[in-house]
Amino acid sequence: MRYIADTFPVQYRYERCPIMKALHDPRPQGFRLWQAEKVLLNKYDRWRKSAELLKLSKRAKQKVEWFIYYFSKANQKALVTCRYFGIGKTVFYKWLSVFDETNLRGLEEGSRAPVTRRTPVAQPLVEQRILALRKLHPEYGKMKLQHLYQFHFKEPVSSWQCQLIIEKYKLQRRADKTAKRFKKQSLSKRRIQQLKKQQKPGFLVAFDSIELHWIGKRIYIVTAIDTVSKIAWARAYTSHTSATAKDLFQRLYVLVFGNISNALQDNGSEFEKHFAEALALLDIPQYFSRVKTPKDNPVCERFNRTVKSEFLRMGNMTTDLQELNRRLSAWLIKYNFYRPHQTLNYQTPIAYYTQYLQKQYLSAM
Repeated sequence: MRYIADTFPVQYRYERCPIMKALHDPRPQGFRLWQAEKVLLNKYDRWRKSAELLKLSKRAKQKVEWFIYYFSKANQKALVTCRYFGIGKTVFYKWLSVFDETNLRGLEEGSRAPVTRRTPVAQPLVEQRILALRKLHPEYGKMKLQHLYQFHFKEPVSSWQCQLIIEKYKLQRRADKTAKRFKKQSLSKRRIQQLKKQQKPGFLVAFDSIELHWIGKRIYIVTAIDTVSKIAWARAYTSHTSATAKDLFQRLYVLVFGNISNALQDNGSEFEKHFAEALALLDIPQYFSRVKTPKDNPVCERFNRTVKSEFLRMGNMTTDLQELNRRLSAWLIKYNFYRPHQTLNYQTPIAYYTQYLQKQYLSAM
């Protein structure tokens, strides 16, 4: 019989010899305590285990395999090892010289960056020119400064040189919380409060957009209206870009015979880029409403409400864009040529506009 003591650690056991076995067993009777033999790992398995415990990189573990193969299978022949792993002899001998089985961390690769680096140096004249341009135009970046440098001095210069000089003299624009708040307010833009309004058709044309969700689709209606004569136009699009706003502006520009002096819109991205370029080409200044302040653009906001109540809610909404624009154009003809407006003393926008042009013609005579 055998009795195993559970109170002792693993690998230790008690054994009591039977009487009949004791007659032939030269060992003394009683309880015996001994440690079971542990199977030790060989040297190369210990290297792999050490690499795992040290959490070496993949490259370092690969080097460990080089030396295991070199000492175990290649009979310490470097050429055979190099052919097997596809590496150069110079690389192998380099790492063999630093290999230490008691310190496998030596197989890790360090940074390959040079100890002494070359510092970029710009010519004094170029540096002074770029510095002067940056001080004149602190809002411009390196690309704009590069083109300005070539325009003024007729010499090529790289954009990284401009950036290095900006960093050298610490002329970067660092935005803080206050600057971000001012950016949201967009103080650099012309505000509608700065414009002294005049009661004549075409003096101020307001733009806005309506976003619609209909049966899983998005449709954008860009609107525009003359704040005095109330001549308006709108068109539906599938995208919300500056190209669509430019397209509407061109249609309204033809409708009012080019009589647009100023433009008013909110801070949406659809009134940037192509739209702004079209207005700048015709020398039409842009005025912007304040952020989250619809009362700065009341005429166009009221027109948007009219579009929703008198057109969309009357059963004209459809996902077919061509059909929607056909219906919208027909409604706009009615709005401009037939619908009387209370603010115009119940005249139509076209009648009010024509009457104004007649007065201007007679007064010029």
